[in-house]
Amino acid sequence: MDYLYSAHTNLKNGTAIAMANSDSATGGFSESVIITVWILFFAAFTLLAQWWLKNKTQGQLTRYMQIAVLASFTVWFALEVNLTLKEL
Repeated sequence: MDYLYSAHTNLKNGTAIAMANSDSATGGFSESVIITVWILFFAAFTLLAQWWLKNKTQGQLTRYMQIAVLASFTVWFALEVNLTLKEL
């Protein structure tokens, strides 16, 4: 959201959108705007996922679940290895 705010501020001020201005951005979007954007994003993502999943067979859903479990274990294992290596 900070990048969106910076780009909006740059457009309003007539400066380049990609200008590095992390120090000059003193304001920000209000908390209610941020929450509203995230709720809209979540709703859109949920509707898109529901639309995509409704056309899948039970076999495909079972396969996706197996892949999700395997991916979760892989990420967990990678995290544990990373944390262990940081302690060495």
